[in-house]
Amino acid sequence: MLRIIPLALVLIGSTGCANHTKKWVGTWEGMDETLVSPELAEENPVIAGTIQRVILTIKPDRTFELIRGGFPAIGNAALGEKQATLTITHLMDQPLEKLPKETQAQNQPITITFSEGKIELKDPTNFGKPSLTLAKKVER
Repeated sequence: MLRIIPLALVLIGSTGCANHTKKWVGTWEGMDETLVSPELAEENPVIAGTIQRVILTIKPDRTFELIRGGFPAIGNAALGEKQATLTITHLMDQPLEKLPKETQAQNQPITITFSEGKIELKDPTNFGKPSLTLAKKVER
């Protein structure tokens, strides 16, 4: 009897984790308009749109892909119920630890929060910039 109780607690605990992980999984998109000046965006809206687009894909295995400013990053996602931390492990297909120290310093863990079906992405290295709002992409 005593062995059944711990197993039941493990199963209940893992089900709870799966429930809050599920809402994070998918592709989230938004725009970072601070990456291109309004003048340049008006001059060439297609290129500006590509640079400004932010795409975050969170996978069921708790890894992620983030494209920001046209640069791809991948890493691990620690997912909580309302908040998560994204830790970059690779930048442009290169292990972060093999890149220059300056690059490593610019790629600190990123905090994201889940609220009302959207994600707020706050990068600690974007000094003074507001957080970005990302909406979940609807799969067709």
